[in-house]
Amino acid sequence: MSTIVVNELNAARDSDYRIRMPSGAHLNIQGTLAVDNTAGSQAQIVFPKGNSAQRPGTPTAGMVRINTNFYGGSKVEVLEGYDGTDWISLVESSPVEGEAVVNPNAQGGNILIKDGYKYHIFKTVGSTDFTFISPAEGANIEYLVVAGGGGGGGGDVGAGGGAGGFRTNKTGSQSGGGCNAEASMVVTPGTYPVVVGAGGNGGSSSGSNASDGADSSFNGIISIGGGGGPGWSASNGRAGGSGSGSTGQGGNNPGTGASCQGYNGGTGLGGSNYPQGGGGGAGGLGENAPNQNQAGAGGPGLPNPFQDSNVGQSSGGQRYLAGGGGGGVESNATVGNGGVGGGGIGGRQSPNLDPGSGLPNTGGGGGGEDSSTGGAGGSGVVILRYAFTGDDSAPALPGSSADNPATSAKDAAAAGYTDSTIWMTIGSTAYEMEFDPTDRYGSGNTGWVKFDNTVFGANNSTIDYTVYGSPSSIIPAFNNSSVDSTSNSTISSGTHRIGRNQSHNGGSSLSTIRIMLPKLTRVRYSAQYVSGGNDTADFGSFNQNYSGIINNNPYENNGSGYWAVIWDGNSSGNFSNSMLIIDPGNLTSGNQSHSQSILSGSFSGQTADDPYIIWGTTDAYREYRYTNSWELWIH
Repeated sequence: MSTIVVNELNAARDSDYRIRMPSGAHLNIQGTLAVDNTAGSQAQIVFPKGNSAQRPGTPTAGMVRINTNFYGGSKVEVLEGYDGTDWISLVESSPVEGEAVVNPNAQGGNILIKDGYKYHIFKTVGSTDFTFISPAEGANIEYLVVAGGGGGGGGDVGAGGGAGGFRTNKTGSQSGGGCNAEASMVVTPGTYPVVVGAGGNGGSSSGSNASDGADSSFNGIISIGGGGGPGWSASNGRAGGSGSGSTGQGGNNPGTGASCQGYNGGTGLGGSNYPQGGGGGAGGLGENAPNQNQAGAGGPGLPNPFQDSNVGQSSGGQRYLAGGGGGGVESNATVGNGGVGGGGIGGRQSPNLDPGSGLPNTGGGGGGEDSSTGGAGGSGVVILRYAFTGDDSAPALPGSSADNPATSAKDAAAAGYTDSTIWMTIGSTAYEMEFDPTDRYGSGNTGWVKFDNTVFGANNSTIDYTVYGSPSSIIPAFNNSSVDSTSNSTISSGTHRIGRNQSHNGGSSLSTIRIMLPKLTRVRYSAQYVSGGNDTADFGSFNQNYSGIINNNPYENNGSGYWAVIWDGNSSGNFSNSMLIIDPGNLTSGNQSHSQSILSGSFSGQTADDPYIIWGTTDAYREYRYTNSWELWIH
C-alpha cells in the first residue's frame, strides 16, 4: 500500500489538479476532507451521476452516487448510498428544473407496486412475454426464477421428489445450493419470454420414476426442474435443480442437485418398513431415512427474496420456496415431512395416508407414496422487479395479492383475472389457492378455485372449523390412523374420520365436522373414503332436517347415512334454498373403500354469509368413515 502526503498542490489551470489512479483502485483519506470555498472559488465534490441501470455491478458498502431516476416520475435527483445490502436514499434534492425522470415502462405478469418497486409476477405454467418498453438505456432488473418440483415416487414405496432450481440476483439473498446472489442484470427495450415450469407427475403404481419438474427461465437464466422420485423398482434418485431421494434398493444413490440451484436428495433403507429418502431442497439436503420407523424429510427451501410478492409457503413470518418432498413408508411408521417451501408430505400404505403434492408456484417436490401414485411436484414461479414510484395506470385485479384478495372465483373471473393461482378470502383472512378462469365443467360458469384437504390442512390454525359428536363417545376427529382416537393427529393434512368405533347408550346421535369456505354459487366435490367398524357401516339417504344439521342437534336429525352438504351460512334459511347435497349418503354399502365425484346444483346467487362444508352421520354406533382425501372446486 502506497501513501501520498500532499502539503500543497499547484497547477497552471484548474483542469490539471488531478490524482490519476488505475481503474478500480480506491483513494482512502484518513482524517478530515475539507473543501474550502472562502476565497470565492468554485471548489466542490462531484459525485458520479446516473440512473439505476448505471449503478456499479459489484457495489461495496459506503459507495455514494446521485441517482437520476430513483423516484421515477418526479423531477428529483437523489443522493444514494450502498449499505452493504441495498441502495438507500441519503438526501432528496430540490426539484431540478427541466429534468423529468420517467418510470420504467414494462408489461407482463401480475403487477404489484410496493415500497418503491414494481413487481411482475409470473405464475401461469408455460411461456408468457415480459415486454420492456422504456427507457432506451434500460433498467436494472432483479429476478427470481424457480423451476417446477419433481414428482414423488409411487408404487411399492417411493422417495420424495426434488425441489425445482432456485436462482436470484437480489443483492443480499441466496441462490440455491448455498450460493450467493448472481450478477446484476440490465434489460433494454424488447420482448423477453418468461417460462414457468410445471411440476412433475407423481410416480405410478408400477414403481417407475416420477416425472422431473419442468425448467423455468428468463433472459438466459434457466432454473432446472426438480428430479422425480423413484419407486422401489427404480431405486436410484434423479438429478435436477434439487435431486430426488433414493429408495434403499440397488445402488441407492440419491439424485444430485444442480450447482447453485439446489441440494442432493437423501437415501432410503431396505428392511421391514422400507422408509425412503427425502428430496433435496434449495436450502438443504434431503434427509436420509434415519431408521426403520422414519422416512427422510424433504430438504428445506429458501426464503423468497421478494417477500412483498406474497409468493411461497408461509412459515415463521416469511415465505419460502423450493422445499423437497418427503419420503414414503410401507406401514406402521412415520412418513417424511415435506421441506418448508411447498414440499409434499410422504405417503404410507397402512394406516393409509395419501402423499402430499408440492404447493403451486413454490417449486416444491412431491411426497413419495407406498402402493399407489406419488404426489405431484409444485409448479414454479418467476418474479421480476425494478425501482418504481407512483401508481400504475392499470389497477390490480382482485385476487392478485394478499392485500387485494377476491371475494369469490366467480367475481375474479368476471373482472378478467386469469392467473393459475389466486388469493381468496375465507372469513376475514386471505389464502392462496389454485385457480381456473375457464368454464371448467361446461356448466356455463367461468372461474373456479380449488379448496381441498391440503389447503385446509396448511391453514387449519386460521380457517374456522367445528368438530362435534353427541354423545361424546362418537365424537369425530381429524384422524385417519385410528378408528377410535379423538386426537386431531392428521389435521395438518386435512383428513378426518366421521363417527367412532365405540358404543353409546342408544338413542339419537350425531357426528359432524364443518369447515368454512370462500363465498360461492356452486361446487364440484370429489372424495375418497374407507368405511368400517365392529358393526357394518350403514348407508342410506339422510333426513334433510335443516335446523338439526346447522345447530348440531341430534334429536332433530335422525336417520342413516354418511352425508355431506354445502351450507350457505344463512341460519334463517331452509334446506331447499340454503343447502347443496354433495354426498347423499347412499352411494355405497358396507365396510369398504369407495369414492365419488359430484357437480352440485347452484344457489340462487352468491352466498351473502360465510358458507361451510359439513360432513356428518346420524348412525355412528360402533362404525366410522375415513375421508382420506377431499377436493372442492368452488365457483
